[in-house]
Amino acid sequence: MNVAANFMAARPREALAKVAAVVSWPCSEWSQVCVFFDLDYFRSFEVRDGEQQRWTPLPANRCLSRELGLRVPVRLRERGYHEWRLDPASGIAPQAAAQEGEVWLIGD
Repeated sequence: MNVAANFMAARPREALAKVAAVVSWPCSEWSQVCVFFDLDYFRSFEVRDGEQQRWTPLPANRCLSRELGLRVPVRLRERGYHEWRLDPASGIAPQAAAQEGEVWLIGD
């Protein structure tokens, strides 16, 4: 989250780029910071409803930063999703390869 906040602070005022920390929970190895230069893609990024991956919005009263006791700069928005996805690299039956968790976007 600090990296995302630093990227946001460092971008030029005229830049149209959007920044978000994409936090996978509880398995954080998939977490990343994304910089979006295409605003249409940024707007559609959270729409995941396919055969390989689905994101379902978590209740609005959930807040990962509050649950973990993290400090998030006030200007950052926090949105959470339940994630269901298939791991195509596993090479086993889709039912056994399904993984679930949460994805949190913290940023613009």
